Amino acid sequence: MNRRNFLKATAAATLFASNPGLLRAATDYQGNFIVTVFAGGGWDPTSFCDPKMNVPGERIINNWATNNTTQTVGNINYAPFADNDAFFKAHYQKMLVINGVDVKSNSHSTGTFNNMTGVRQDGFPSVAALFAASTKTQQLMPWLAGTTRPNSGKLIAPSTIAGSGAINNLKRLAQPNLFRSDRSDTFLQNDELALIKQFRQNKASPLATDNTQLAKQRRQYANYLQSIYSDGSFEEYLNLLQTADMKGFNPNSANFSQAASTIAAFKAGVSLSSDIRLGGFDTHGDHDVRQARALTRLTQTVDLLWHIANQFNIQDRLVVHIASDFGRTNRYNGGNGKDHWSITSSVIMANNPAWGNRVVGASDEKHYAEKIDFTTLQKDATNGTRIEPKHVINALRQHMGVDSQPASSKFDLKADSIPEFFNSARMTT
Repeated sequence: MNRRNFLKATAAATLFASNPGLLRAATDYQGNFIVTVFAGGGWDPTSFCDPKMNVPGERIINNWATNNTTQTVGNINYAPFADNDAFFKAHYQKMLVINGVDVKSNSHSTGTFNNMTGVRQDGFPSVAALFAASTKTQQLMPWLAGTTRPNSGKLIAPSTIAGSGAINNLKRLAQPNLFRSDRSDTFLQNDELALIKQFRQNKASPLATDNTQLAKQRRQYANYLQSIYSDGSFEEYLNLLQTADMKGFNPNSANFSQAASTIAAFKAGVSLSSDIRLGGFDTHGDHDVRQARALTRLTQTVDLLWHIANQFNIQDRLVVHIASDFGRTNRYNGGNGKDHWSITSSVIMANNPAWGNRVVGASDEKHYAEKIDFTTLQKDATNGTRIEPKHVINALRQHMGVDSQPASSKFDLKADSIPEFFNSARMTT
């Protein structure tokens, strides 16, 4: 081995040593996973899961409603728009649709914070971040985030969701002894590498348990020992990511690679939550064409999550939350677009849950939020409450089992009550 290659190998070993457990996963984790798929820019629920027909004498709400009508599958209404028909027919039994959510803002940043975290300002964690921080054991990358500004609440550091273009870089991290990630030749022969590992272990093991060493030093030696032995989970993650059936979608697409990377990481035991962000929903102009394109990407991405989860046999452990900044206006502007509207929806999905195939919350015919009774879930204009994102997030926290964790108490959403959204015996009519 020449000096240059030796330095490369040494640098890789140093990297692993400085990150305890970097290539070791919690392979015994059998709990749930959660993914939030966020429609960045503000989607149009009236062309998705809260469909609206046009009101006689009022401006047109939806062009599709001039020659078509609201569709229904099971208990769920949806708009005959984009690829909704295939999506809802395939997944309606997984769905809890929450309509009439009042964001109380038309600001992108405020709406994003509110629907991701339950508050209208920065500093609180997303449900995925909170779940990872409360649940993680020894996952390498507990929380994945496909956004440049993830909502961490400073509880946990995000790991960027790896697309197909990052696979070779990840291979170099996982297998530093390879001369190049696309070749089989190595810096060291296997027997040489085994001798080096054994030497390191023989030197470090006694120091990790030596009571004459400071506690901090003993931890450092123990962490070093952990870091130099991979349990194969990271390599498995990469193999799963490369071999996942992408259902005919382009694996180089950022949208679809986020879905594949997320489920591969779950299956390999290296992650347990993910925030996926898709753009293209801020349709101030040419609304129908652009919103249809963005909604199609969204439904295809969510469909792919379930497709790969089934492929890897983790579908019964997966929870998917779909949300957006806010909604779009109940009319078109002069550029055939729709502007910002504070009323929106959320969708929560699981595989054949008792609480699936249900709709809770409501908006009226012009897409204004209606008040509901949080216990009966029926409309109650007099004594009811408008659903806000904090109610959705609090209910989701409770459903994921993190509402009583210390981190949740630290980030109290100050919601007056938690609606009975997951009560399978009740829905809004």
